[in-house]
Amino acid sequence: MNEKPVSWIEPKNFSDFWKHQISIIEQIDPKFEIIKTESFQETGLCAYFKFFGAQNETLYGFYIKHNQQEKTPVVIHFHGYWWHKGEPQDYINWFQEGYAVIVMDIRGQKGESKDTYPYKSGYKNNDHRLMIRGIEDPNESYILHTYLDGYQLIRVAKSLPFVNENEIILDGVSQGGSIVVALGALSQVCLICADVPGNTHFYYRYLNRSGSGAEFNDYVNENNVNAETILNNLKYFDNVFHAKRILSPILISAGSEDEICPLEYFKYAYKNIKSYKHLVEYKGAGHEGGGKRHQKIKLTWVREKINECRQLVKTTIN
Repeated sequence: MNEKPVSWIEPKNFSDFWKHQISIIEQIDPKFEIIKTESFQETGLCAYFKFFGAQNETLYGFYIKHNQQEKTPVVIHFHGYWWHKGEPQDYINWFQEGYAVIVMDIRGQKGESKDTYPYKSGYKNNDHRLMIRGIEDPNESYILHTYLDGYQLIRVAKSLPFVNENEIILDGVSQGGSIVVALGALSQVCLICADVPGNTHFYYRYLNRSGSGAEFNDYVNENNVNAETILNNLKYFDNVFHAKRILSPILISAGSEDEICPLEYFKYAYKNIKSYKHLVEYKGAGHEGGGKRHQKIKLTWVREKINECRQLVKTTIN
């Protein structure tokens, strides 16, 4: 997939836009509340919770943690588009490594979290094409809300007594991979793991109808709106521009034949990342990426990087 290069330039007010959005979400009290708890495995606890995200939307999730008293590293996971948080058992590999795990249902999809914001543009609430909601104003975009919800979840995680706030690991797949790349630029975390991430070079995604790029293409054609306006609004959420602001080490996985979140598009973001970065490309794989093979690589990579960070802290103290 060799695309003809186009001029894809960061908006001049990109940084100011995000400073303003972060200031808004930080004014919202998450009012974190545990709904119920249950035992998990023989040595852990699972707690189901709710909190307020962007625009005071109530979001639902759960965490699993070990019963020991000391603070532990935590993995914050973000799921794929039109999916849900899953079950506690889905995260057993992380738990067995000694990490706590926090996950939420992204708003408006298959989980418990709703999306009740009264968008002024985009498709109606009963339409499954969520990414286009609010797209004619970047200040009320659905994509904006998903990024800010994630930022709020990180704030919640840092407030929990069992979490070592210096060892927060962001983990996401597809839509979730896109979110953690952006959050890596918007917040300070320890490590980032992004599997088959999208939201990169929206021009090509729009042009070729790649994954959710089809939603933007449909919207322009069905509503006779200006494509340039839509594309300019999408730039605020494009990881080509967020990438250069990432400070944490990041591990990315991708399938070489992925047509939903093409690797060729993500490479525009990858070259902009200035922090430690490592890309694992799975030849012949589509949007499934590396699957279980990559999970093993990811666990090893996180373990090694966490140990490196801890050793650096000991050396600095001494």
